[in-house]
Amino acid sequence: DLDLLYRCATLYPALDIILATEGGFEISDSLDSQAGPITHATIGYVRSANHESESSLWRIIDLDRNWTRQQSALQLSRLAQRKYEAIPEIVSREGGDYYWDLDRIASSSTTSRSYNDSEACVISGGLGGLGLAVAERLTEKGVRNIWLLGRSDPSPIARGLIEKMMSRGLNLIVCKVDIEEKDQVAEVFTKINEAGHTCTGIYHCAGVVDDRPAGANSRSGIGTVIRPKLLGAHYLDQFSSDHEAREFVLFSSVAAAFGNAGQTAYSAANASMMAIAERRLSRGLPVTLIDWGPWSDVGMAARGGPELLAYLSQQGYRPMANREALGLMEQATGDRHVSVIAAGFQSSSVESTSRTESLRGRSLDGQSQSTDFTN
Repeated sequence: DLDLLYRCATLYPALDIILATEGGFEISDSLDSQAGPITHATIGYVRSANHESESSLWRIIDLDRNWTRQQSALQLSRLAQRKYEAIPEIVSREGGDYYWDLDRIASSSTTSRSYNDSEACVISGGLGGLGLAVAERLTEKGVRNIWLLGRSDPSPIARGLIEKMMSRGLNLIVCKVDIEEKDQVAEVFTKINEAGHTCTGIYHCAGVVDDRPAGANSRSGIGTVIRPKLLGAHYLDQFSSDHEAREFVLFSSVAAAFGNAGQTAYSAANASMMAIAERRLSRGLPVTLIDWGPWSDVGMAARGGPELLAYLSQQGYRPMANREALGLMEQATGDRHVSVIAAGFQSSSVESTSRTESLRGRSLDGQSQSTDFTN
């Protein structure tokens, strides 16, 4: 229980906490480790816990899953005795020790997509601001059939946007669905088949926030946050297997990549979806997981109002407008990246930048060689 561990750590403020994981990071482009959602969720939790811990340092040492118990113990002991305060996450493999860093991705995609009248896209969280922004963008790109999945009925604002798109002759189907319920998701894909649609794009935008300080989460509260992200991604993957989805996009958060105070559960939930991305890639299926920075027009940051947006700006983020963010999504999916960070970052110069980043594994021995590195 990580919350219990956090509460214990507050009693011993000089204590450093090391969590040993296996295969939670991949330093090749194969992503064949499939560490599982628990490992990835743990990594997400720790990243946010580090933002709240006043003195204790939470560290992750990720070990080679092919090592014996004795080999792992020896490597863990060796790394625990070395002082890497500035490097809270270390990956130890047969070839050396690594930490992760960011590399900016330059777009190489110049192809444009075309859609026929039987193709459809599915958007979970489709009645929220992010989902509707994605739907609008897809219609601009030529998608005529969009299935919008939401837990509740459309709000007046959502209904107005849907009616506006339908007035252009587009086919938007609204389904009242709890994305974490297997039977309900299965029924959606049964209806898609009955409509004669081929699902070529899936966008998992659903999510729930229950922000609490580290150590103050309840099991039910954590489950409420994790289930829509993890089970939703799992069921969308499972029931779309008969369709030739060319894009399977998981909406995550920079909280999963960098952590954020008060969001241990949210960080864990978003990070857990990497297990689904790994599973799809191991089957040769397309997938893109995007750790989003804040959006200025829609989404949780925008709903927080000017004060939250100002706070995020102080943290180094520049909230992105819809068109800017969706352009980054198209760059990531067009170039077939598996895991990226898409955010507007405050620049040291007058201009800010928006970009997609990938993680790179850099050797702790100072060598310049780096390798693809995802978690």
